[in-house]
Amino acid sequence: LKSRIDTLEATAYVVTYRYSIILAWYPAMMAIYIMVLFDSYLVRARSMWQFTFKSPIAHRMMTSMFMFSIIYLMLIHPFLPFAISPFYAPLAIVFQAFSLWGWISYTQKRL
Repeated sequence: LKSRIDTLEATAYVVTYRYSIILAWYPAMMAIYIMVLFDSYLVRARSMWQFTFKSPIAHRMMTSMFMFSIIYLMLIHPFLPFAISPFYAPLAIVFQAFSLWGWISYTQKRL
């Protein structure tokens, strides 16, 4: 019974450590998020006045990528049972920012 409690404590420590790594990277990545949001909004605003077609397939793909990145960062990454480099968290956050850019910029002209 003692070994199970020790294992549970070690697992809780690893999960807490991984969440702290993810949360420690978010303030540094806020500059990227602000730039991505601004650029994607400008791309969408520009494309609203062009005679082009925004692909709903690309929009759906970017939406799925964004949702996957959120699920990965918040639910899967902290609970993986093997060692993970702390540099995967910022890569996942950049992937999340890229998919957010695509999600906003591939939005249809009229909602």
